[in-house]
This record gives sequence, structure tokens and C-alpha cells, in this order.
Amino acid sequence: MRSITSALLLLAFMISWWVIWLTLSVVGITNLYPPSLGTLSQFGLLIFSMCLGFVSSLVINYKKKLLNTHTRQSATLNQGFIRVSNLILLAILILLLLSLYLSGFYTSSFVEYNIFVRTFGYGDYLTGSKIIDLITKVLIYPLIVTYSLVYFSLNERSINKYLVFSTAILYSLLWQVNYPIILLFWLSVLRVLYVNEKQIFRNLKPIFYIFLIAGGLLLAATIRYGTGEFSKGVIEHYVINYHIIGFSFYDQHVLNHNSLLYEHSFGRSSAGFFEQILDLILRPLQLNWSAASFENRDYNMIPLRIGSNFEGNAFGTLLFTFYRDFSYMGVVLGGSLFGYFTCKAYLKSAINWRFMALLLLLLYSWFTGMMVSPIEQGYFWFSVVFLLVISRFKVGKNE
Repeated sequence: MRSITSALLLLAFMISWWVIWLTLSVVGITNLYPPSLGTLSQFGLLIFSMCLGFVSSLVINYKKKLLNTHTRQSATLNQGFIRVSNLILLAILILLLLSLYLSGFYTSSFVEYNIFVRTFGYGDYLTGSKIIDLITKVLIYPLIVTYSLVYFSLNERSINKYLVFSTAILYSLLWQVNYPIILLFWLSVLRVLYVNEKQIFRNLKPIFYIFLIAGGLLLAATIRYGTGEFSKGVIEHYVINYHIIGFSFYDQHVLNHNSLLYEHSFGRSSAGFFEQILDLILRPLQLNWSAASFENRDYNMIPLRIGSNFEGNAFGTLLFTFYRDFSYMGVVLGGSLFGYFTCKAYLKSAINWRFMALLLLLLYSWFTGMMVSPIEQGYFWFSVVFLLVISRFKVGKNE
């Protein structure tokens, strides 16, 4: 059951999250340069547009009587879908274990392996196989994200949680990245808040998992930071700066009128996964053309001076994607559509688990959207298409 009040509380949560980090960025809590007024106005426009779309969706769906429904979502999957999903996850697990072997993970210390992954050239292959590297990046991670969304969107019988968690952790180890763990953390939080709403204080297990994942994130941060111990520097670098670096980094591109940001891609940046697949298919033809999201990724990897005695890069933000597509119109249109479908997914998540999965994807994208542009990542549209495809089949109970 969803109400206007609960929808507005969700909207307030979404607004507050960005406002908090923007405020910390402006006050200069770390050594990063605070964003300029022009950049702040763009981020404000994005937040306002998201609110406009969200409220519009709330009004439209209120008239369609999607609010205050007493129909409960289908909370179980049939055995056939679970079996196939678990087999796919098991195959992913085996491939990742093999990849770790081929990359030398088992014969190196953690520090040695981390340095190797962080320094090997982009013309080289981590596992020694171009095909395996490509599969793990282009297909495996989107599958991990998608099955994580399916698992966390359900209250009852679902796919094997140990396979879901294990594949995410192994992927993190293989590529020495933390975003699969961040994914698990956010989905755990959102599951408690919006899937198990009535069990927040009656069931402590989800809370335990959230703190366990958070602890794992901090432990990984201390190792990567090089100190081996928890410190203020770890918090500043891996918690605060991770959330506000996108603002300072984007600001430098706004101030540089020769930036790729001003070479508008007219929707191609938001196409993400779809154009990436086309890029990979046409690459053997050497057409000197690449997906806009790949261009954005490579361009945003170039370090810039964004703080006092500090050079850094970022992975873009939602704003970078929308602005590069259609300038200010892209920010308004992109933000409004994002807010509209987030609200619609929230309202329908009470009657259909697939909309719950979509809601989790959109919320995860919003809450990490100042660190990276999820829409440009392969997993975003892959997950949306996956959910649309399986909606054609009866994979849930009572469907």
C-alpha cells in the first residue's frame, strides 16, 4: 500500500541526500575546490526537475487510483525461474574464480595484486584473454546487478543470496573496485526501507547485514588508503570526497568551454548500454566512431586539479550525462523523466515485484549519481530490458 505521504517522504529523502553533499561541497569540508555558483545552479536545476517529474507522476497516478491500493505484490518466484537464475549465477561464480586464477590473484599478495590491477595498461588484458575480460565487464557485472535487484526486491522465496553476494564480492576482488559492494550496501538499505517496511524494527537481520557491508567497505578503504588502520583520512577520502568529488570535477568542465561537456551528444550519452553494444559490434570495422558513454568515461578519467595540491578524476555524474546530451534542456528533460518514473515505480512496487526491482535500480542510481552516471553504465539499461523481457513470462506466483 502506497500513500501520498509515503511518496512525499521518499521525495524528501531523495532531495535531502543531494542537498547534504552539495552543502558539504560548498563549505569546503575537505581540500576540494567548492563548485561555482553557475555549477550549483545546474545541480539545483537537476534536483528541481526531478521533483517536478516526481510530483507530476504523483498527481497523474493519483487520478488513476494507483495510490492507497490494498493489492499486495507477488512476492515469490516459480521454481523454474529460480533454478535457471541460480545456474547462471553459478556459471558466473566459476568464471570469476577462473579469471582470478588467470590474473594471478591466488599467487600474489593483496597489495601486489592491487598495484598490478591499478597499473596495467589498457592495451593489456587482466586475465590474458581479451574475450574473458570483455565478458566480465560487458555482461557479467550487468547480470550481477540485475540478479541483485531481483533478490532484494522480494520478501519471500528468491534466488540464492549466497551466489548473489559471492559473485559481487569476487567481481570486486578481480577488478579491485568497490562499486559492487556499494551496490549491495544500498540495496540492503533500500530493502529495509521500502521492501520490508513493516519489519524495520521487528527484524534485525537486515540491519545486521547493512552494518556488515558498511564495515567491509571501511575495511577495504583502510587497505586501499595504505594506512592499514581506521583514520580520519580514510573517512575524508573514501566517504566524504567520494560523494563530493563529482561536484568539483564537473565544475572544472563547466568552466572550460573546450570541454567535451559542450560537444552535445543529443541523447547518445543517455543511451548508454544500447550504444555501447553497437560500438562493440562495429569496432572491427574501424569506423573511428565510439559510443558517447565511452567517450565520457575516457574523458572523465583524465585527472584535473580540483583541490588544493590535489589532482583527481571522476566517473561523471547524472548531470554530466543530461547536460552533454541537450544542454539545459537535457537537464530539465532528463531530471523530470527520472523523477516521473521513480515515482511511478514506487507506486506500482506495491502490486508488482518487477516495479520494486526497477525502483531499487532508480533509487540506487540517484543516490550514487553524484559519484558516477549510472545511466551510462552497462548495467542500467541491461537491467531495465531484463525486467521488461521477463515481464512477458509468468515467473512469479499468482501472475
